Amino acid sequence: MNDEHKQPLHDESLTTLIEFPAEFPIKVMGKNSTEFRALVLKIVNEQIPSEKLLRVDEQLSSNEKYLSFTIVAIFEDQESIDKVYLALTADPLVLMAL
Repeated sequence: MNDEHKQPLHDESLTTLIEFPAEFPIKVMGKNSTEFRALVLKIVNEQIPSEKLLRVDEQLSSNEKYLSFTIVAIFEDQESIDKVYLALTADPLVLMAL
């Protein structure tokens, strides 16, 4: 495939429905473990400035096998949201990020 047909991860010409800066939630899920919890909190602390982080909520699944986090922060642009998603999904402990 030739390079001129490849799509960039984020195309500035695409119209977004989000008006920035925006309060935006990211949900991330994995198996309930101390390693997963530590990973998510480490990524949040590295990727989101503390003054932009509004809250981090945790919820166990009904059988307590899985753990989900809802991370709510103020993001300045789509690129900053993408950076958090990429950091989260780069680790195999993360089963899903929405």
